[in-house]
Amino acid sequence: MLIKRVKLVHVQENKIMSRDKLLVKNLNIECNEPLNLSKKLLDATAKEYSNDRKKNFANNDFINSIVDFCNANLSDEIIRNCILSIGHISRLYNFLPQEAFDFVWKFRTNRELLYAVVRTASLYPQFIKQSDYEDVLCNLAKIPPKKQSISLLHFVILNIFEHISNNDFINNIIDIFNKYIEKNPNLYESKNAYPILIEKMKEKLTT
Repeated sequence: MLIKRVKLVHVQENKIMSRDKLLVKNLNIECNEPLNLSKKLLDATAKEYSNDRKKNFANNDFINSIVDFCNANLSDEIIRNCILSIGHISRLYNFLPQEAFDFVWKFRTNRELLYAVVRTASLYPQFIKQSDYEDVLCNLAKIPPKKQSISLLHFVILNIFEHISNNDFINNIIDIFNKYIEKNPNLYESKNAYPILIEKMKEKLTT
């Protein structure tokens, strides 16, 4: 029984390797359906942690393949899928190359891509070193759907909380969440998580 289980696991791992290698190969050739391929990329990188996937995905060659594929197929939906795919790799495998961050960050002025940009770029230590990261976060709060954007903003602020010191930025964040709570008073987050964050930010102003 144990031998059968080991063989089954081995077969599954080989399938993962073969499927992922085909994805890598397809990213490096001219593609007739780039949007469909970008969706497959997004799906593959979002799957659970695997040592085999780590070997295939968490390396500079694969990241460069994503970047080259994206640069050859510049549509917002494809770029979004590529950015989020890089985010999946970054988060699952703690793989944070500068090239990946630079690629993602260059789309921060595109309103249609801003949610994906922040979700991915904020995983990198380089994020808080950018001179305009505060403006980018404030702009995120304006992106519909607001519930999703405000939720991401809350998540990012908590993650970088210890690094925040700019009083103007702190006041802006307090104002953003106060206005959101005022417009959406019955949401669970408006009664719990967001007021707590506001109080924490206020304490930053007095310390």
